[in-house]
Amino acid sequence: MAEEIYKGFTLIELLVVVLIIGILAAIALPQYQYAVEKTRLSKAFILGKALNDSMKRWSLENGDITPSNRPTFQDLDIILPDGFVFSTGPSGPHAVSSDIAALDLRVNADGYSEESVVIQILPYGAPYSTQLFFLPKSNRVLCYAYNAQPTSAKLCKVIGGVFDRRYSSTWDVYTIQ
Repeated sequence: MAEEIYKGFTLIELLVVVLIIGILAAIALPQYQYAVEKTRLSKAFILGKALNDSMKRWSLENGDITPSNRPTFQDLDIILPDGFVFSTGPSGPHAVSSDIAALDLRVNADGYSEESVVIQILPYGAPYSTQLFFLPKSNRVLCYAYNAQPTSAKLCKVIGGVFDRRYSSTWDVYTIQ
């Protein structure tokens, strides 16, 4: 009787290959997610900088920004990327995009007594873990990093943030240079 020759891989060989692919995926996936968050934060930062400059120009043309004299997004001389949905909340104009950020133009925001206007940006994808605050009057940009998420601090540092202070037990504040 002739010996049968089986062609193919053994179960052990297949399991080893699946294990190697799983290890590589476990290493690559967090790096991919970090790269995506970094890109979103960079987009939000660029958008915030443009809004900040636009608010300053609006203020030069229309006087100081107060609760009764404040711009909407449509009043500003920039065009927001497609996909933003606009509304007005109690703190001021609000815009949300499905892929970039949630934007707030706040006037006399709590916690910023030296500022009359705060542009708050929540990059999409990591709600409330990393927040950008543009303070036009003092020409400062703050990045708030949620303590419980180590990537938040890394993201703030990537865009030039230097640790400033601990805001509360849950937030660290970085000043963008």
